[in-house]
Amino acid sequence: AGLALGELRSLADLYDIQALATLFFIGIVSVTPTLMNKTDTSP
Repeated sequence: AGLALGELRSLADLYDIQALATLFFIGIVSVTPTLMNKTDTSP
């Protein structure tokens, strides 16, 4: 039971890291065009 719980916990941690990385990537992709437009409009 202890091993099963340990494996479940590590799997959950991996899933959380993957979800955070996905959200982080989506955030970068959605923000990058705005930053590019700001630098393009700057003199």
